[in-house]
Amino acid sequence: MDKWIKENKITTAIVVVLVVVFGLGYFVKDSVKIENHQQKVVVTSDIDLQTKCSAQAKIFFDYYTGANKNQSNEYSNHYNSKLNKCFVLIKHHALDGFDFDTKDLFDAIEKSQYGSFGSGSIGNHCDLYSDGNKNNVKLCETEESFDVFVSGYMES
Repeated sequence: MDKWIKENKITTAIVVVLVVVFGLGYFVKDSVKIENHQQKVVVTSDIDLQTKCSAQAKIFFDYYTGANKNQSNEYSNHYNSKLNKCFVLIKHHALDGFDFDTKDLFDAIEKSQYGSFGSGSIGNHCDLYSDGNKNNVKLCETEESFDVFVSGYMES
């Protein structure tokens, strides 16, 4: 066999080159498939997280407002990809003789509160918890300042 290889150096070189070329072609093709697959997973994953956030926000809203049948309640939700969190903003309007409206911002998964604003005939009350920890409270005075705070969580 050594004699055959020595006599057919050109044939052997051509075979080796072809094997290398086809091998590289195979690996390059597979890496393109992997990159395209990963891109699809990222897009699907983001949509999936938004969908899961919407479903979890509805569950949290129903749980949170379940006992408040004498109020008009509404909510909005947002999956914040920068923080990787699902936020829900719940608005209440009391219908049982109390003149008091509230807005509350929660992480719908961890059920931690990030802020609360209330206004009515008895005045305003506003608490902000930038990390979802009620021990780190910051007071605010206006509904506008609460809304600016909330937009940082609900718009990114």
